[in-house]
This record gives sequence, C-alpha cells and structure tokens, in this order.
Amino acid sequence: MRAGMLALVLEVGLGGCAFSSTPYPASGGPADANGSGAPGDGESRPAPDASLPDAGRPIDAAIDAGPAQPGDVCLGRFGGICVAPPADPLTLGTQTIDTSSSALCVDYRPGAGAPPTDACVIAGSSIAIEGNTTVAVTGRRPLILFSTSTITIAGVLDVASHRASPTSKAGPGADAAQCSTTVTDPTVGASNNGGGGRGGTFGGTGGSGGSGAQAGQGGIAAPLGTQVLTLQGGCPGSAGAGTDAGVLGHGGGAVMLIAMQSIALRGTINASGAAGGGGKNSAGGGGGGSGGMIVLDAATVELAGPCFANGGGGGEGGDLSSTGNAGNESTMPAEVALGGDGANRGGKGGDGGAGARAAAAGLPGSLHMSSGHFDGLGGGGGGGGGIGVVKVFTTGANDPGAPASARGGTFSGRGTPLRATTMAAPR
Repeated sequence: MRAGMLALVLEVGLGGCAFSSTPYPASGGPADANGSGAPGDGESRPAPDASLPDAGRPIDAAIDAGPAQPGDVCLGRFGGICVAPPADPLTLGTQTIDTSSSALCVDYRPGAGAPPTDACVIAGSSIAIEGNTTVAVTGRRPLILFSTSTITIAGVLDVASHRASPTSKAGPGADAAQCSTTVTDPTVGASNNGGGGRGGTFGGTGGSGGSGAQAGQGGIAAPLGTQVLTLQGGCPGSAGAGTDAGVLGHGGGAVMLIAMQSIALRGTINASGAAGGGGKNSAGGGGGGSGGMIVLDAATVELAGPCFANGGGGGEGGDLSSTGNAGNESTMPAEVALGGDGANRGGKGGDGGAGARAAAAGLPGSLHMSSGHFDGLGGGGGGGGGIGVVKVFTTGANDPGAPASARGGTFSGRGTPLRATTMAAPR
C-alpha cells in the first residue's frame, strides 16, 4: 500500500450500498459530509465487550480483552480487531449462525485504541459465501467476518430481522442496548381502543403511531441520536396499545466485514428491520423495527450486489371483530416496506424508511356507528421503522461506488489508512 494514499469512508443512513465515497483529510478530527467535524445526521452511539472460541479451543473460553498478543493480525478502522492468524480458508454454505453460541466464533482482542466490542468474530485466510446459498444470522452479538486476504459474498448474508418470513428471527445484535429511551408509549382509550406503536429510530427517525378512534394516543418515536461510533444493531419499534395489540418489529442486525485485500459483494447483504404486527379487538398496530448496520472495510470494495438496511412497515390497527394486517419487510434496497392496510377500520401502518425516503407515521383508526351502536372502532396504525446505517471504508483514489445521486443518506465520519499489522514474536 503506497504511503500518502488517501483512505475513503462512506456512511449511508441507508437504503443500499449504492453511493459515492468522499476522500477525507489525512489528519484532524471526525468530519461530516461538509467537512465541518459535526456529527452526521441519522446516527447513534457506542457498544460493549466479548467472549467466544475458535475450533481449537473450548466453546466456553473467555475472550482476552487485553492488548493484542505477539503474532496477532490486527485489521479494521471501525473498531480494530486482532486475532491469531487464521490458517485456512472458510466457505460458508446454507446454514443459520447463532452469534451467542456458534463454535465458528474465535477468540479476539480489540486493536490499539479501539473500544471493546462484544461480537462473534469468524476468521479465515479467505472467506466466501457461495452462490445459491443463504447464511442466516441471529443471536445477541453482532457478527464480524475477518479475512487476511479476501471476502466474497456470492450468495445471501441475511442479518435482517423477520416477523414471519422466511422464518421469524431477530438479526445479530438487534435491539441494541444503546437505542434511545427518549420515547412516548401509546395509550389505550375507551373500549380497548389503542394507539399504534412507534417505529424504531436508528439511521433515520421512526414513524410515530396513529391515534385510536376513541382517544387512544399513538406512540412517539425517538429523535435521532449522535454519530454511531461502534458496531450495533438497529432499534425496535414498540407494540401497540390495548389487549391483543400488534407486536413490535425488531431492529435489523449488525455485521462488519474486514478484509486485508478486498471485499467483493456479488450477492446480497440484508440488515433490514422486521415489520410490526396487526392489532386485534380495536387495539393498536405494532411499530416496525429500524434497519440495522453494515460495515465494509478493505483496501478495495466491489459492490456489484445489493446491501441494505431498510425499516420494517408498521402493523395495521385492529377493529371490533377483525385483525389488522401486519406490515411488510424490504427485500431490495429501493423497496419500501409498506405498512399493513386493508383489513378493517384500523389505521394503516406507516411505511418503513428506505434510501432517502423517511419512515411514515401510522394513520388514525376510524369510528363507524349504525343504529346508535359502534360497528367499527379502529385502533391506530403502527409507525414505520427508520433506515439503518452503512459504513464503507476503502483505500485508493478511485470511487468504488455509484454516483452520489444513486441512493443514500448522510455521508460522514472518518477512518485512517487500512491497518494490517502482524506483531513480532518476542525473542
């Protein structure tokens, strides 16, 4: 790597990995898209510390949270990671990885000056996900793929959260502890008539819930936080108000790919949030989860396939005798996850955020009377989940991505040239 070569970083408060990257200065503090040093819009906060094994060590082995050890390879500009040099290439076929307990997770240490990060680190001399395969990831910790050469994604890396399809799951590290608690919960009015749940806020603000037809108030989503400085999952929506309310949608999961040479994305990385459920018996619909987080860090990054972290759609409110429809979930970068709608007089769920499109609020439920009696009493729709965050770090003079007009949100943050350091063993 030539000295003096500028590192490039892109942060997208995000719909997909289609973007323009911006060179940042060789010295100084964090810069936003305007070079002001102010925190970028659509970002949040830090994370914790970890433990887990490699194949040659017991699964309950503790992570060494101390400094890097002699012989370690250290990589990464967004929270550096140090591991013993992996000897073998790794190919991942169709499977589900649980980051809380997988034997694929190896011992690791934070790099110099990096905050401790509680994650499952999977390491290889190279890493590949082959075409026509899906690696679904769940568990309480974010996932980090660490390669001393290349990472190639030709299949699907699914770190998204799903309400029901293809299977119900929360993504790795979803519903992070760092998610804001500055929120307002929905309330119940007369006759179990509830407001809709709020959407999750992370890279973008979630939509607020709609009000019920009989005084139930919708939830109010959290405001945007500060710049995201550590790897973390997206933030959940909230359940609607009332008995039999729609369930919340989980935030999307978190994944970081670190390679010494290159990352080639020819398949798909999905870190989107889950949809909120529909309400029953005049209760409110659930709020959709925000998109999660994707970090790509290598000397060169090829983005030929989609990567995205869109918000989930909010659930429709319930009616007196019918159940509202659940929200939808995004399967492509530009695809908006529509809110649940059409089942009854419950309020429509808010659409999830996608690309530059903000999450929408749930709509209020409606009231209908016949012969002096209610025959329609709708709960409020749940708000849509906000977009997530994508950060891309690369080194070189050429922009690996699409024009700035393609998609995206905020361009901010800064890294340092790619670190690839092997520590000398003591004499």
